[in-house]
Amino acid sequence: MGFQKELERGERFPSWSLDDLQEVIPDTTLREQMVAELRPRGSDFFTEPIPVFEGWPDAPCIYIQFSAPYEKPAAQAKKAGWSTYELQAGHFHMLVDAKAVTELLIRAADKQF
Repeated sequence: MGFQKELERGERFPSWSLDDLQEVIPDTTLREQMVAELRPRGSDFFTEPIPVFEGWPDAPCIYIQFSAPYEKPAAQAKKAGWSTYELQAGHFHMLVDAKAVTELLIRAADKQF
């Protein structure tokens, strides 16, 4: 069942458990912290319009793609002229390998600014 259908039925997202995240966040302590900080939201959160002023963004931007499901946003970032980077990893890679993500952010910012 699709994400939108689940929200329409009144379910909330994200509703991950420790077991759900075991493969993508192997470190038990980090996984426990992640699950403890989850704040599942209903459909109103995901459908609320976000006002954006004309000309936004008005500063240089970068996009870092961690995995294949984010190819479309990465393509949109490229089309918008943003510098884009790929770090083939998982959705939570900033928790799994914070050093690698930080190093990429620093390299990207150094090139951008």
